[in-house]
Amino acid sequence: MKRLLLVGGGHSHLAVLKALGDAPAPGDITLLSPHRYVVYSGMIPGLIAGHYHLEHCRVDLQGLASRAGARIFEDSAIRVDAARREVITAAGERLAYDLLSLDVGSAPGEPPAVAQQALRVRPVEAFLSGWHRLRESIARQEVRRVALVGGGAAGVEIVLAMQHATAGAAVEFALFSETRILAGHNRNAQRRLERILASHRVAVRARKKVVAVLDGGIELERGERVEAQATIWATGAGAPSWIAASGLATDPGGFIAVGDTLQSISHPEIFAAGDCATLIGGRGVKSGVIAVRQGPVLARNLVRALAGAAPESFHEPQRTLALISCGDRYAVASWDRFAVEGAWVWRWKDRIDRRFVERYRT
Repeated sequence: MKRLLLVGGGHSHLAVLKALGDAPAPGDITLLSPHRYVVYSGMIPGLIAGHYHLEHCRVDLQGLASRAGARIFEDSAIRVDAARREVITAAGERLAYDLLSLDVGSAPGEPPAVAQQALRVRPVEAFLSGWHRLRESIARQEVRRVALVGGGAAGVEIVLAMQHATAGAAVEFALFSETRILAGHNRNAQRRLERILASHRVAVRARKKVVAVLDGGIELERGERVEAQATIWATGAGAPSWIAASGLATDPGGFIAVGDTLQSISHPEIFAAGDCATLIGGRGVKSGVIAVRQGPVLARNLVRALAGAAPESFHEPQRTLALISCGDRYAVASWDRFAVEGAWVWRWKDRIDRRFVERYRT
């Protein structure tokens, strides 16, 4: 009986566990994850803003694993020994596999000077704990200004959610972006969010690179220092360092290089999906939408591999829809060259997000 080891509880592996629960496959299945519960990333801004409780936003991996006939180890991977077909955990365990699937997400992209001072948005569990402490500090008037670094959709959503959650408090929010905000989106969506940020009194400092987080502020590329009692780091995704150290083929950024079947181009017994992987020949986009779409294909290919059958191809979508929440129950939709906004867009996003989490409740 082949041993299938799933590492990480990302969006794609949720689909794998559900598929194995719906139609059990022959194999010895193990899930390795540092946490029993996984918080759905699409609902984190709503959780910060106060629209959801934690139980609305998380999936019980233990329940999914049990339904799929899988064991679960609550620990983190620190290396893959591809020659021996083993994954080494932080606790020193060696988990053997015949087939390995990695869906471990990404690490925060950051310069070394950030490590000790900033509250990073990854991993989510540590970020949510840090946010609760920060909110208490704001309520005690110990924090007068919060700097958020990162002008992508995640950074925009988080700063607006924090501003909404602390409405009435004596605190200012400033958003720093190395490029124009929402650089990967159309100009229509950018203008709408620029207007919304201004109306919510979030100061935007575009084309300003933050090189260090200091005690009491941040330092910009040309030496300018900006006062801030708290800094949130929400820049683009970085590759977990242990991936390259494991000897797997990677893209220039250190992410696992996979072909259209979601198999490693250097080790075909290893599959990878979500933010930790890059589809060679694809657009290189890191988003939850892509991870969700990879899930069913990954599930079918793992079942096929267990049975010794040929895998199928994943076809990356050329356009993806982004629904960007704005703190209150309002959102902007961005697709291709088009953008719309309104309370109805937030309700649309809310229905999609709640359905996603409900799909994996056991």
